[in-house]
Amino acid sequence: MKGQAADIYINAPPLTLRDIYLWMVDNLSFDQLIWESRDGGRRKWIHVSYVSEVTNRQQVFTCRK
Repeated sequence: MKGQAADIYINAPPLTLRDIYLWMVDNLSFDQLIWESRDGGRRKWIHVSYVSEVTNRQQVFTCRK
């Protein structure tokens, strides 16, 4: 509703989604960064939200379904 979040998918070798996720953890400011997967790990994506430099919590989660 506010445009403060996005889901990121990638299919661009040689980078993997995991490479990008780990880079984001170490280098970006975010409110929440969630590694999400479904169907036994066959479908994967990164959910990232950003509020502001002042209120971002730098929370990192994993969600598997």
